[in-house]
Amino acid sequence: WMNGPENCGKGYGSDALKTLSDYLFSSLGIEEFVIRPSAKNPRAIKAYKKAGFRQVKLNIEQQTARYGAPDSDDSIVLIKKRFNG
Repeated sequence: WMNGPENCGKGYGSDALKTLSDYLFSSLGIEEFVIRPSAKNPRAIKAYKKAGFRQVKLNIEQQTARYGAPDSDDSIVLIKKRFNG
């Protein structure tokens, strides 16, 4: 439902991500979230960044070594830490 045109571009996705990650930071003590979307999904990347995720420059080999094989060959790494500074 979030990808329906009537719901896109209104901030619902980034607000949901921010709310969920903030809740998990405070209630479960999570320290870091990692998302690896396809670079071909600029709308999602924009929402993740709006929710507080920051891009980390890692090539596919570095991503695989650190996080396992990505879902796509053009994945990028976005991280949100408990205390982004």
